[in-house]
Amino acid sequence: MEMRRESKVPGLVRVFFCGTVLFGGIAAAVADPDQDYQRALEAYLSDDMISSAVDAQKAADAGHIKGMVLLADILDRAEEDAEALKWYRKAADGGSAEAALGLGKMLANGEGGKKDPDEARKWILKAVEQNFPDAMVVLANLHRKGEMGVQKSPEKALELLKRAAEAGHPPAIKEMIRVFEGGLLGQPKDPAQVKSWQQSLEKVSPKPAAPKKP
Repeated sequence: MEMRRESKVPGLVRVFFCGTVLFGGIAAAVADPDQDYQRALEAYLSDDMISSAVDAQKAADAGHIKGMVLLADILDRAEEDAEALKWYRKAADGGSAEAALGLGKMLANGEGGKKDPDEARKWILKAVEQNFPDAMVVLANLHRKGEMGVQKSPEKALELLKRAAEAGHPPAIKEMIRVFEGGLLGQPKDPAQVKSWQQSLEKVSPKPAAPKKP
């Protein structure tokens, strides 16, 4: 099974990583890893991958778990798979559910090495055990299709989607809407359920910004 991944970043950023990964720690000034991570996250959300990579590297080198995960995400998007795998594994070993899922996806796709469905499944399950909604959706899809050594079970797929949806996870809520709109996973079409989940989705969806006054 090919796991869906983030869209890749431009080649210029990928080339930049040859310097960032190997030499990023040399010029790093003494700083607060939390501040480095926050700067990295802000740059990432602004699609400034180069600035984000620099600060994420500093935070990761200082042992900041979220910094490791962010750096792994950037490296993964830059197709620096071996380095991404390394940082996902470090963060996953440190207890990050997000990293465990990232590691599981890479192992499932054979990124940074050969495909390893058994190891991939182990890490995805670890993320689910920590109640990480993204991982619940991934495992639900595996149960839906019976892939990667996971038992085909519409019932377990629905249970996982419902858990993630009840935690306020928009992708899972959208899946629940599709289930009851289309009569999927052994469920009958149910307009009342559709309406209920649509209302749940409205509650967690970002509200449009108010127009600025002239």
